[in-house]
Amino acid sequence: MNTLLHLWNVYQTVNEMLRDRGYDHLIAGKNIDTFEKFRENHVEDAMNSDLIDRNTMNFVCENREKNKIMMVYFSKEETIGIKHITKIYDKMITGRISHCILVHPKPISPAAKKYLEKTQMVTIESFVEEDLLINITKHRMMPKYHVLTDTEKDLFYKTSRLQDSQFPRISINDPVCRYYGVQRGDVLSITRKSETAGKYVPYHVCN
Repeated sequence: MNTLLHLWNVYQTVNEMLRDRGYDHLIAGKNIDTFEKFRENHVEDAMNSDLIDRNTMNFVCENREKNKIMMVYFSKEETIGIKHITKIYDKMITGRISHCILVHPKPISPAAKKYLEKTQMVTIESFVEEDLLINITKHRMMPKYHVLTDTEKDLFYKTSRLQDSQFPRISINDPVCRYYGVQRGDVLSITRKSETAGKYVPYHVCN
């Protein structure tokens, strides 16, 4: 797969992920919804479609219902270290943005990963491009996931009469949890097909 098509697939998945999280209002950046527009806006050299300016892919969007802003940063660096994380952190503080999705070509360094876990005041989610080539939630075999809102979660606990510790757990590092930005303590319903009941809906708590 050439670089242009590779990044177009990644870009599409990122946008779908944000819409599924409720970030559907573009604040900064360009609204690019076709491959032709993507090529026109991000290819540096018309004679070489593999030369992509990842900096032009960055954008900022908003979840107006929750009044939250998200920055999406596509890094061109092959190796993401602490200095790169610090640069993004400074951009977020300057722009008063508390949440960022960082997309990069290769896995970040162990030191940078630890640094991310200790970062205060902001949240930076890190995704390798390879993990975003397809939208895993659209696979025909994937059950339907739903992250309960605070109101739904309160009602669920009241009606189930069960404690948090009595429900199955799902890891915060699960690919679907990462896609939806699930946090520890969140409750997910997972709708699965059942040969006997038609569908089966277990609930899991993220840990």
